[in-house]
Amino acid sequence: MSYDSGLVKMIYSENGLIFREMLEWRHKIMLRYFVSIGVLGFALKWLYETQETRPYIWVIFFLASLISVLCAYLDTANHTALKDCLEVGKKIECKVPVDGEIIGYFSESGGKNYLENGVRFTTVFRWFYGLAAMGWILLAGYSAWKWWV
Repeated sequence: MSYDSGLVKMIYSENGLIFREMLEWRHKIMLRYFVSIGVLGFALKWLYETQETRPYIWVIFFLASLISVLCAYLDTANHTALKDCLEVGKKIECKVPVDGEIIGYFSESGGKNYLENGVRFTTVFRWFYGLAAMGWILLAGYSAWKWWV
């Protein structure tokens, strides 16, 4: 089967760009998570400083748990896009003879080591967001119970 070399290189290059963009999105999700938690920390301090607003501290913890769940969902969607890019790259590398410009990243290192061997970033992020959400919910429940019961 013959392939248009220019078209295949263009598709392969675009797939690589999308893959790198998805990695950048993952970084942005984590960055926004920590910035949001920092902003909520300032709001928590502000609520705690006044006796009248202390009973509403649970809202801050509840919002933090919602942010954790949202970031977990966004990272899951991001992982799906990364996995699709790896699959497309592997298919191109397996079907097209290597002519010196397609180096085999997706089929050799990307497809094999990145997704199947050892601890994956996705697993670490899912555990992190899940444990964070549970911790924030527990803090919300405790602070609501402490002030309202």
